[in-house]
Amino acid sequence: MPDDRRIDPTTIARLFHTVSFPDPDNTRITKKTLELVSEYIRLFMDEAIVRADEYRVEEKKRLTDSYETGEGVGLVEGGGVLDVKHLEAIAGLLVLDF
Repeated sequence: MPDDRRIDPTTIARLFHTVSFPDPDNTRITKKTLELVSEYIRLFMDEAIVRADEYRVEEKKRLTDSYETGEGVGLVEGGGVLDVKHLEAIAGLLVLDF
C-alpha cells in the first residue's frame, strides 16, 4: 500500500548520488535501503510536525495566560497555524533525538 507522505526512493537515490557519494559509478544502493531511508525521513517529518504542534499549543497557552482580557479570553495572533518559528524551536532536540 503506497503512502503519499513518503519520499519517492528514486528521489533519494538521486540525492545520494548527487550529494553524498563522490563516485556514483562505484556506489550501489539497494532498493531496500532506499525504502528504509524513505520511511526514516517520513518518521522524522511526522515527529517534527507533532513536536512543533505541541510547542505551538504550549506557546499559545503561555501567551493566553499572560495576556488575558477582562473576560478571561486570551488573544493569540495566528493561534491555529503551525509556523516556521515552531519548527525552529524544536529543531535542535529533534535532530539530537534522531
